[in-house]
Amino acid sequence: MSALTDGGVYVSLPEPDAVHIRYSAADGLYTMTLANMSREGQLAPIGGNGSFHDKGWINISSTRSDLLDGKGPQKQGVIVTLDWPASSVFRYTNFGQWNGGCPMGCNIGMFAYGIPTSASHMPVTGSASFDGEIRGYTSRSEGYVDVLGYVTLNFDFGAGKLAGVMRPEAYFTWDPTPLGDYVFRDTVYAKGSTKFSGAFNVPGSTAPSSFTGSFTGPSANELMAQWQAPFVRPGTTETGQMVGVWIAQRSK
Repeated sequence: MSALTDGGVYVSLPEPDAVHIRYSAADGLYTMTLANMSREGQLAPIGGNGSFHDKGWINISSTRSDLLDGKGPQKQGVIVTLDWPASSVFRYTNFGQWNGGCPMGCNIGMFAYGIPTSASHMPVTGSASFDGEIRGYTSRSEGYVDVLGYVTLNFDFGAGKLAGVMRPEAYFTWDPTPLGDYVFRDTVYAKGSTKFSGAFNVPGSTAPSSFTGSFTGPSANELMAQWQAPFVRPGTTETGQMVGVWIAQRSK
């Protein structure tokens, strides 16, 4: 699941499986492909983000890596950042992002990846709520801004029903601006399915919107999705488009 921007007015959702990433326990390395924008290559760590003192790291929040051409040593001009699993609240799913230089198309992107739930391990009775976080971008002539926020999904596994709400917050300024409740509509979820989709009732807009996602973990413990929707900046006439991804975990 992924979303990208050219840093300005263009935002887009690649196909849900456009970003491929796999991990080798034998050598501890990731290999990935970014849709049709890159060739397959290993990730070569170059640094990290977090806090540290004179004796070393106190906390690691993410790692940064060069995307190599194959096994290298040539680089593809792309920096990939992965959230550090040990610092994440999610166990089976994770966030990542890339910053692609002009050889790759001058774009940046966000993605979610995880261990897929098999159809044979999907719940077919009962219900569950999932709470999670969203990450994305807006399209703006002045340059994109980050979008964060929260999402709640309520599944009735036995009846094959889905309801929920996304609450995005855009960073037009230093402080986040809540963009309202994006209540789910036109949801599609069938009993026993590993996938789901739908759209939003968007505050102040009737422009198209959508989301599509899938479950992760051994028993649908978590989920991930990509989404796109319009926005109206509160108190102004500014409008635009947002794209992003979310990860959520079962809360009850």
